[in-house]
Amino acid sequence: MALDPYDLALTKLERNLERDRNDIQHLARTVPFDLALLRRGYVTEQRPYLGHLKREDLTLQLRIDAIQEKRGS
Repeated sequence: MALDPYDLALTKLERNLERDRNDIQHLARTVPFDLALLRRGYVTEQRPYLGHLKREDLTLQLRIDAIQEKRGS
């Protein structure tokens, strides 16, 4: 048994170290992610359990923006 790529990416949001950001970028390139599904998983599965909602919401948005930027180039 293993985490699906979306759940794996969500586990890396809160810590937000450089290696976690790189891991999310790698997953986004190799899966590739449906960003709406990633956001929905965050909102329904992870966000209700977080303590710093503004920070975690911003982190998710920054990761999504970075993925979109990479896809655009």
